[in-house]
Amino acid sequence: MERRLRGKELCDCRAFDTKLAREIEVVTDLSRKAIYETARNAAGQEGLDKRNNGYLEHHRAATERSMALETTINDLTSPLL
Repeated sequence: MERRLRGKELCDCRAFDTKLAREIEVVTDLSRKAIYETARNAAGQEGLDKRNNGYLEHHRAATERSMALETTINDLTSPLL
């Protein structure tokens, strides 16, 4: 019980989680804009693809960080067996 309470205190990462969720949202919006630009502008396709791939990689990394944080919080707040 004591470990569980300490885990909750140590893992109150709501601000970080909110920031990470916002980062994922921003990257998603940037990807959508890049897709829209690609559809509108056939010229410069390579540059648009490169930029979009960068957005997708950023999104993947942010999602992985979010999942790792969630796992850590669950591990620290779960009751001892």
